[in-house]
Amino acid sequence: MDKISPPTILNTLDIAVTIHHPKTGAILGVNTAKERLYGYSEDEFLDMTVGDYSADDAKFTHEQATQLINAAASGTPQSFEWHVKRPNGKLFWAHVQLHACSIDGRECVVATSQEITTFKEKERRLRLFYRIFRHNLRNDMNIILGYSEQLEQAIEDDDLEMQIQTINNTAKKVASLSDSVTEIEQITNRTLADRSPTKVMTVIEDVASEFRESHPQITVTTSGAEDVWVNADDNLRVAFRQILDNAVEHNDREQPTLSVTINKLEEREQAQIEIADNGPGMPDVESQIFENEDELTSVSHSSGIGLWIIKFCAESLGGYVNVEDNEPRGSVVKFTLPLLSEY
Repeated sequence: MDKISPPTILNTLDIAVTIHHPKTGAILGVNTAKERLYGYSEDEFLDMTVGDYSADDAKFTHEQATQLINAAASGTPQSFEWHVKRPNGKLFWAHVQLHACSIDGRECVVATSQEITTFKEKERRLRLFYRIFRHNLRNDMNIILGYSEQLEQAIEDDDLEMQIQTINNTAKKVASLSDSVTEIEQITNRTLADRSPTKVMTVIEDVASEFRESHPQITVTTSGAEDVWVNADDNLRVAFRQILDNAVEHNDREQPTLSVTINKLEEREQAQIEIADNGPGMPDVESQIFENEDELTSVSHSSGIGLWIIKFCAESLGGYVNVEDNEPRGSVVKFTLPLLSEY
């Protein structure tokens, strides 16, 4: 089968490129980045099939690769992860995309690939982290809580009783982290397919109503533009509930008040939800969570990971959060999202 020489520009790219026959999946050419990443020369590739350099795993076969190539050749671009084996036996993960194209008048399928081994390893560690927090740590804390509550009932010494109450409260806080971690996992797992046109006021009113029932001592008012729509999933509801919880948890007033205002910023094509409270204000170490993209250590100094949940929700929906001082006291959390203008 005749070789296809990659256009010169492809050899200037850092992305590995492979040219495949649209029907048989045979390799017709590769660029120099492909040779560097995979460890084989172009001549070696021309005598190989995809299965020859795939990991020894039944899921990564030449037959499966050919099916994907055929689908791309039919006009359906493909995107997937592939486990690759270098000549020295070392394995790595690649993210591969397939597109139909024409080179020098010949129909073919071009595969571009980049190594994602580091990302896969991080993903596995995160999954382990989620599992530990969801199950192991939560179960252990429940055991500690059970025994400490029994001790609290049996001991009459005031000093010891206070110490046991401290153990109880700390154990409850640690156990609650399991719920937060589970929520973060759900936030990050939602995709574009989960989103739909959403009327912001409807979500705000629903959550505010639930909040009034569970916190009858709190005053929550809602106002603003009624016709504000965004493309959102359940992360919008999660974020708003978390903002209200955080505002009440740290409020030092006998009668906390929360004011929610929906603004339609048409000139910026944005929807903005403002939640103002009459509490003591948000400490700088916490508000920095919304300002610093790289610094994660501030979570250890803040009151919890609720603010990170708010930040993750906003970013997952293409928006952002910032905090300002309220007058005469308190904070204003501004949750900004892209506006869905056609609604």
